[in-house]
Amino acid sequence: MEYFETIACIVRIEREKQHITQENLAKQIGYSSTQVWRLENGIIKNPAYKMIIQIENVLQMNMQDKVHSFVENQNSNKGIKSKKLIRLKN
Repeated sequence: MEYFETIACIVRIEREKQHITQENLAKQIGYSSTQVWRLENGIIKNPAYKMIIQIENVLQMNMQDKVHSFVENQNSNKGIKSKKLIRLKN
């Protein structure tokens, strides 16, 4: 998974956890709802630092920590999948 796709997943998950609509988030960070949609769908491949900071503030999270946790989780899931495949082959 690419970095921008990881950010897209994190923003959507955190926004939905807090029951915030794309439109509401957009208003709070000063961007259009189209831009939020584009970010969450991985169309924006290099989001502005300002946008990320504003999202962090509104969603009360640290993006770097979330990315680290997300990547660790993805990697541990890959390990589980590969162990299952090895068991199936035997």
